[in-house]
Amino acid sequence: WASLPTPHRPAALRARCRTDRDLFCLTFFPDVFDLGWSPVHLEFLGRTKVGWRDRTRQIQRADLAPRGSSKTTLENFADLLHDAVYGLEVCTLVYSTTFPDSERMVKALHSVFTSPDAHPIFHSIYGPFRVTGTQTEFAVFCPGGEALGSQYAAKSFGGSGRGHLYRNKRPSKITMDDIVH
Repeated sequence: WASLPTPHRPAALRARCRTDRDLFCLTFFPDVFDLGWSPVHLEFLGRTKVGWRDRTRQIQRADLAPRGSSKTTLENFADLLHDAVYGLEVCTLVYSTTFPDSERMVKALHSVFTSPDAHPIFHSIYGPFRVTGTQTEFAVFCPGGEALGSQYAAKSFGGSGRGHLYRNKRPSKITMDDIVH
């Protein structure tokens, strides 16, 4: 890092964070990830992410971990932000047991993309962002991200994701949080 000329550092950080999500989380959201990584986190962070255009098969995964292991913070916050800035997903539906829970998660993403003062390093490396839609169903356009943008929509059980389209594309990712009572 020290040997890189200062003007090249942002591009180097951006390139490194594509595969090093540990660095991504700790660099851009140190106040959120300030307690170190549990074995659950290390499992999540060690997974290779394949973009929606490059997948050759559908991926289905269910993660169960002890309460309090911050699965939501990593999987439904940092990972979804990472998906957008690297163009890995075109449309993500965010489900939770209740619609207010789903809304809270999607609003947190919206807030990061629309609050440069609260996240100055994130915005300086990945922005500027163009955000359209509402706080609970929006699309974000990121320099170097998915050309179609990346849409996030809050959903809940009892509602329907069936038939959901974003720019004539079906959801490329569906994430579910606290779906077991």
